[in-house]
Amino acid sequence: MIAMTQTIIQDQREITTYPIPSTDLAIVFKELLIRSEIYDSLSHLAKFEVLISNQDEVTDYLIEYQNLIELLPFVAGIARKYVGNEPQLCLEVYHEYDFDSQYLVLWIRQEKYNYDIMDKINSIWKEYQDKLVGKSGSILVTTDFDTPK
Repeated sequence: MIAMTQTIIQDQREITTYPIPSTDLAIVFKELLIRSEIYDSLSHLAKFEVLISNQDEVTDYLIEYQNLIELLPFVAGIARKYVGNEPQLCLEVYHEYDFDSQYLVLWIRQEKYNYDIMDKINSIWKEYQDKLVGKSGSILVTTDFDTPK
């Protein structure tokens, strides 16, 4: 068995070492595994040129809603297929304070908007909505009609 310890610095002078209980190790390893899966998923977004506005916040959201981790690259790929390479895709956690809720949003932003942008967003939604059934958390693909940042 591997002996793990946790070091605590007290008063900037003393160092005290305490053993970490094996149950805590299991929790630590599980969180590391989850964070690794999240990192892999977010790394896959790069091939679709998705910007992540606050990676720590997105990671925290995905830790809470782990069933969305594998779905993210799929949704980004569908979005890119419908809107092409020009628009900016930006992922963030959106906070809806009126309803005390939050969810992932993949924003589509471009310099000029065509009349069919909402049709494209509806087509994207139709391709991934079934994959959200039975999952906690949510991913929304939409636009705020803003220009790329």
